[in-house]
Amino acid sequence: MRSWLQNPPSLLLSWRRYWQNWSRQRLASHDRVRLDQRRIFILPSRSGLGFIALLMLLLLLAINFQNALIYGLCFWLATIMLLLTLHTYRGLHGLQVHTLPGQPCFAGETALFRLHLQREAKQSGCVLTLCWPGGPAISVDLLNHASQSVDLPYPAAQRGWLRPPRLTLQTTYPGGLIRAWTYLIFDWQALVYPAPLAVPPALSSDSESEHSDSQPLSAGGQDFHGLRSYQAGDSLRRIHWPAYARSGRLYSRTFSQSLRQHDWLDWQAMPGPGSEARLSQLCSEILRMEQLHQSYGLRLPNQQFAPRHGTAHQATCLKALALYGLEEPR
Repeated sequence: MRSWLQNPPSLLLSWRRYWQNWSRQRLASHDRVRLDQRRIFILPSRSGLGFIALLMLLLLLAINFQNALIYGLCFWLATIMLLLTLHTYRGLHGLQVHTLPGQPCFAGETALFRLHLQREAKQSGCVLTLCWPGGPAISVDLLNHASQSVDLPYPAAQRGWLRPPRLTLQTTYPGGLIRAWTYLIFDWQALVYPAPLAVPPALSSDSESEHSDSQPLSAGGQDFHGLRSYQAGDSLRRIHWPAYARSGRLYSRTFSQSLRQHDWLDWQAMPGPGSEARLSQLCSEILRMEQLHQSYGLRLPNQQFAPRHGTAHQATCLKALALYGLEEPR
């Protein structure tokens, strides 16, 4: 006990951990929840604390001066605050919340998690606020709408399964004196693909016209294949100068044999100092092959996908890249 008193940060950390574990056990749900008295917390807001201090001051003045008018004013204001408490609570009670599947994205982008809110017919409307821990608040208007769907952005820093933390849903409507809130802890996730290799738009019509005007798209019977980051030892003839003028970075042109019916994207054939660089290169190649409507297969050290093309095949290959070396969620 003495050590706790001498080290209050650790005490605060222990209490926060206990609160998070308790709320997770009490409030966790799969993908749908209806808010009731077990899930709603309610306390005065900062403005409400100031209002309570004003009531205490009025009560002290009424007791000191035995003034019936001040007594009446104090009790009238206390009644208003009590009614605001009931209205604020009713704004959340009965609200139905359910999640929709998260959409895949690439590492470095923002994942979107969709939430659908619907109030009951007899439930009073309110203005809600949604926010991740440390994130910006998003307002949802349920005054003029019985239901609303909202997209909640969350940064996707790395590939794999993204599981966002708990979401805070709160309201101070009406009056702003009372804050009612709940924590939404859903079993939701979004798949994050590797970040594609950052290559300027050299395969667009503009860049192709530059190639046709300035230099041929083939070398030694080979066709222009794409661009990759310049590496020491690359021939200066293969540097793509228009790309350097746009981005300030050096890129080397790569060539391949004439396009066949399908190609294999092989892990071992990808340049790069590490696995993440190879995954980014493979991701770029998959996107490029789909744009060309060309069949392709994927070879990874632990699995292989037969040559195909289409949205389903692309999603399967990108998922394999996203989860390469990672464990599947339980």
